[in-house]
Amino acid sequence: MEPRWQRSAVSSTTRKRHQWVAAILGVSILAAALPGFPRQHRGLLQTGDDGKHSGRGLGSIHSCSDPVPARISQGSYDYNSHRGRLNLRGGRLWRVSSGVIAGGLAWLGRSLGQAAHANGTNPSTYGIISMGRIDIEKLEQAVRVFYSAPSEEIRKAAENELQALQEDVTAWQYVPPVLESTASPTAKYFALQILEKLVKTRWKILHPSQREGIKNFLSSYIIRLSEQEGLPSSFVNKLNIVLLQVVKHEWPSNWPTFIPDLVNACKASQGLCTNILTILKMLSEDIFDYSAGEMTKAKENLLKETLTAEAQPIFELCSNIIMSAVENPQVMYQDEKHAQVVRKAIDTIAVYLRWLSLNIVFRSPLVQILIKVFPQPRFRNSALRCLTEIVAQPPPTAVGFEVDKTYVDLYTTFMSTLMQMVPPGTDLAGAYKSAQQEDREFVSHLTFFFTTMFKNHQRLLENLDQEGYLRGLDYLIVITSVPDTEIFRAALGFWRSFVASFFRRQNPNSNSRTPARSSTEAREKYAGVLHKVREIMATRMAKPEEVIVVEDENGNIVRETVKNDQERMRYRIMRECMVYLTHLDHDDTEQLLRDKLRLQVTGSFEWNSLNTICWAIGSISGSMHEDQEDRFLVSNIRDLLNLCETVRGKDNKAVIASNIMYIVGQYPRFLRAHWRFLKTVVQKVFEFMHEPHPGVQDMACETLIKVTRRCHRHFGVVQAGESRPYVEVVIEQVPDLIRDLEPHQVEKFYEAVGVMVNSVQNQEKKQRYLTALMNLPNQLWTQVMNRFRNDPSALVDANEIRKINQILKTNIAVCASVGASFLPQLQRIHQALVQVYKAHSGTLSRYIDKTGPAACHTSQAKQLRTVRKTALKLYTTFINTKGAPTVLIAEQFVPSLMETILADYRDSIPDAREPEALSLFATIIEKLGPDPTSHQHILNIIPSVFEHVFEVTLQVITKNFEDYPQHRLAFFVLLKNINEYCFEAMLALNEAQTQMVVDSVVWAFRHTERNIAERGMELFLSMITKFASSVKCNDFFSRYMLKLVQELFAVLTDTFHKTNFKLHAMTLQRLMMIADSPTLTVQLWNPAMGQQYTSNSEFLHHHMITLLQTAFPNVHPSEVKVFVDGLYSAKREPPKFKQFMRDFIVQTKEFSNLDNKDLYADEQAAVEAANEQQLAEIPGMKAPE
Repeated sequence: MEPRWQRSAVSSTTRKRHQWVAAILGVSILAAALPGFPRQHRGLLQTGDDGKHSGRGLGSIHSCSDPVPARISQGSYDYNSHRGRLNLRGGRLWRVSSGVIAGGLAWLGRSLGQAAHANGTNPSTYGIISMGRIDIEKLEQAVRVFYSAPSEEIRKAAENELQALQEDVTAWQYVPPVLESTASPTAKYFALQILEKLVKTRWKILHPSQREGIKNFLSSYIIRLSEQEGLPSSFVNKLNIVLLQVVKHEWPSNWPTFIPDLVNACKASQGLCTNILTILKMLSEDIFDYSAGEMTKAKENLLKETLTAEAQPIFELCSNIIMSAVENPQVMYQDEKHAQVVRKAIDTIAVYLRWLSLNIVFRSPLVQILIKVFPQPRFRNSALRCLTEIVAQPPPTAVGFEVDKTYVDLYTTFMSTLMQMVPPGTDLAGAYKSAQQEDREFVSHLTFFFTTMFKNHQRLLENLDQEGYLRGLDYLIVITSVPDTEIFRAALGFWRSFVASFFRRQNPNSNSRTPARSSTEAREKYAGVLHKVREIMATRMAKPEEVIVVEDENGNIVRETVKNDQERMRYRIMRECMVYLTHLDHDDTEQLLRDKLRLQVTGSFEWNSLNTICWAIGSISGSMHEDQEDRFLVSNIRDLLNLCETVRGKDNKAVIASNIMYIVGQYPRFLRAHWRFLKTVVQKVFEFMHEPHPGVQDMACETLIKVTRRCHRHFGVVQAGESRPYVEVVIEQVPDLIRDLEPHQVEKFYEAVGVMVNSVQNQEKKQRYLTALMNLPNQLWTQVMNRFRNDPSALVDANEIRKINQILKTNIAVCASVGASFLPQLQRIHQALVQVYKAHSGTLSRYIDKTGPAACHTSQAKQLRTVRKTALKLYTTFINTKGAPTVLIAEQFVPSLMETILADYRDSIPDAREPEALSLFATIIEKLGPDPTSHQHILNIIPSVFEHVFEVTLQVITKNFEDYPQHRLAFFVLLKNINEYCFEAMLALNEAQTQMVVDSVVWAFRHTERNIAERGMELFLSMITKFASSVKCNDFFSRYMLKLVQELFAVLTDTFHKTNFKLHAMTLQRLMMIADSPTLTVQLWNPAMGQQYTSNSEFLHHHMITLLQTAFPNVHPSEVKVFVDGLYSAKREPPKFKQFMRDFIVQTKEFSNLDNKDLYADEQAAVEAANEQQLAEIPGMKAPE
């Protein structure tokens, strides 16, 4: 059926005008899309030479001019002789009048607008569209105001107008008059956005004549614009993007001559040729580089196969254009436009070389042509990209020439040319600092060429051109020294793979936990190269995450406040390189690092140099044999300690101290084997805890925790030469050791000493040490509680609140270290702590009653809430520890906690409720629920938990998606734990309560915040799994199956929840399996509706098709059916099931312009895990433990 506006009556005068314009323009959109145009004339203009529908875009423009034979040579192009012409069928060129096209297309837009208005479509959009016409001036004004409004109110009004126009389903019909009439670039760009949205989201529901008209309009418009100069590149690029969106829908089935049309039209003029090359380049990138997640797998494969089959003429076109630069090099310097076309041809063929068969490449003279144009400055970067793409491909198979020799000849010829351009020994690092941007890009491209060539053809070069290979490695070493982060990162990736491959070749049994011996082959053949790489790593080592004493931009030594993720990743890569390099030659690595450190000690001391050397020393822990590592570490620490004694200045000492602490923390194996050295290190760390320089005390506390965790057993026993365990000595010195520390540093210190205490095996001694360690906090606690008993108002004093909070944080730190052994300490303060919680809650309530809800945000209220939060965290920490006594917790702690905390949570205003209360009871259920001895206790309290927290929490978190984010997350974790560990409580809920739970679950997984949505999906999956095997299976799924399926598809196909794609797929699979399960015996459909089904599975299948067809009218019904059929056929094959889902998500066009990597996150995580496991088998590669 034709669209509504095509069926309207049109006057004879209008019809004649349609015929006249169509005859002049020859644009098939007039014949195919205008209302009332006679079908016989429409057929004449839409047929090709054979009388069939041509489907052509760039080949569908006619003219009254006589045909002119094409005269195009094979080797070069004479653009001037064909300027203003366009190639058509049979190799002929036809002249096109741009003025006639401009006038005709403008009238075309008005006609479309009138037709739409006459048939009842939206006649007005805030004044921009009126009476079926678009007011160009108002559109320009709205766009201008949107970008430069003097006030937000005015800008918002313009935004509303533009948004309303975008949402008008007929707005695309006004694009031609806008593009033809307006002089505003932003208005034109806005019009293209409307057209792009149509192509992306509604293309398949357009009438074929409308699709054909849009194709031809875009083609003709692009041709005309390509002839013009001075147009904004962004606008032309946007136009190209819209055309390619159409191409991906229509080609090859409905536009089979697209590629030949483009290639032939390329010969018309330089401007047109340049833009067509751009389109061809973008087409390859869209299909081969960015197609994952952008189109279905079947469509992706079809386009790849088609473009591969039709690539030969594109390859020849680009090769011939590039050849013109070789045949006439002087023309390149005289004709900038010609040179621009050549450069564009090289850039275009570069993207095709990523996938084009090398059989085609190596049988052509392309490689020789590229190397000939390589020395020309304006082409060298583009030519180098092409050569890089060629060597990036694996060698071709089934060819009639020597592939190995071809690669080696390419490399040899390239190196010969490069050595003339950049003689060996050139100081690239020095020249790079003052180089122009184009020269810097050349160094970058040279980096990628060398790294790609060596990664893919290392063995080949070793066997056939070892001398040239070593020369290339020397070039790459010089490039690696260039002061550019991106170049260094690219080179660093190669050096990691280079040394890793050598390590595996020389150590095939690399999964051994014994450090490898130095490789004889590597030592002899590549000793010089490997030594230089070690030197680069030692002088440019990235900062480890543990080091927090850094130099700022002003040259001052300060504490680091912001973590640099890129530097952290760079350190990880460099650490891997250093470990491999150490395995390949322990002696050279040791000597190099020792010499460089000795130079700092005896020569000129410089912060950055000392840092990078020490970071390199710390990075190779575990990669040497133990005896060599002992010698290496003792020597380096001795040098650093001597340096610390001799230098002056607090900044200098801070730098040295941070390096000492970093290194000793990286070598726990040595520390565990040498008690005296371990003791000395700990004592030195204690000294640094009194150093007031920013960052030193923090790093000292962090180092103490690291050392105690990795060497904990040595502190709780009597060592040789000692009279008592060292933990006793430390506990006695606690008041003095923490004298100069800040409160957060005191917490770290207590946590570290708690690790020492927990290492004591004798429980009686452990409790005695714990009591002694907590003596100081307990004294302060007793003093505060005594003042509270004498004067209850003292408890709300600001100083007392800070003391209480610090005491509780100290308890948390020790509890985290000693675990279940903390029980006596918690019992000691439990009753008083409950009283403090009640007192602070009562004070806060009275304060809010007096001053209003806004009081929650005052400093006094925040202080009161801080104590409550810390108390809740203390209980959560203890209950969450391994081995915590579940029955004792259920009997001694839970009743008083419920009485105090749950009642306060329910009765407080929303802003005064602590999300930590929800977290505490979630932890109680998680830890005590699975234990048979405490399970019944938990079942008994869950009704009370529901009563106190469920409704009051839902009331505040379901108002929007933004407020109370912590409450949301904690609430859904609580629900998940109840469902997981106490499902009997879920079964005991009445119908209204179950409905509320289901609604809350839906609300959770529809949330836009990632963590909450993920928890919601986990709860959803767990809940349906448990209900499916319960006595309430029929009742639950008869009520909620259809609702849950609908809600699941809602999040599955929107743009906010892609990160949970794996859970979506698992849950949909589970629902489909449940519908097919024999345990679900009730019918899911309503028999009263008339239609009957043989099974629930058949009904759900039909329901899903209907649901999706309604939700996505832009997807053809047959495609929806194929999708649902595919899901059912693969419901027992998770990988195949997920692929069907990915394809459908792409078909909906909701994600077409977004990053879809989250749809493949599961597969990527599996690859990363396998790589991590492989690295962990190499000694020294895993971080010290």
